[in-house]
Amino acid sequence: MAKIGRPTKYNEDYHPKTALKLSLAGFTDDQMADFFEINPDTLYEWKKRYPAFSEALKNGKAVADANVASTLYQRAMGTTKKIKKAIKIREQKNGEGMVEKIEHVEDEIYIPPDVTAIIFWLKNRQPRIWRDRVEQETTIKGSISPDKWIREMLDEVEDKDTETVR
Repeated sequence: MAKIGRPTKYNEDYHPKTALKLSLAGFTDDQMADFFEINPDTLYEWKKRYPAFSEALKNGKAVADANVASTLYQRAMGTTKKIKKAIKIREQKNGEGMVEKIEHVEDEIYIPPDVTAIIFWLKNRQPRIWRDRVEQETTIKGSISPDKWIREMLDEVEDKDTETVR
């Protein structure tokens, strides 16, 4: 019996490799579906039907998320970084005058902790302790309970009804 419907665009040599690269680049499933020129539902079907495709997506997203988490952690904690600098050096050459040359030196700089990264990390890792809490307490002097208020309103309505009947 022949299959009904349009043939799949899925290519086992192309799609898993490309899905891995796109996942590492931070593409969402909707962006990936746009890239492959398919409906997001089709992408979901490919995940279910093709294990290599599904694994490529999972692995790419896991690596990308781990890299971002590591970078966020470093920003929150502060770090040192080695950089190369080009410096100009003047020196006298055989009594003939000054000669300039450029030398590359390695320097280490300190990047202090980033408060925003710290806040973001704590709010997401320990939300019970660090979330923003908005607590409002309202007290109105001379206020009445909702039940009493409703009873009073009903009494007023009944009084008006009896007045119109008289």
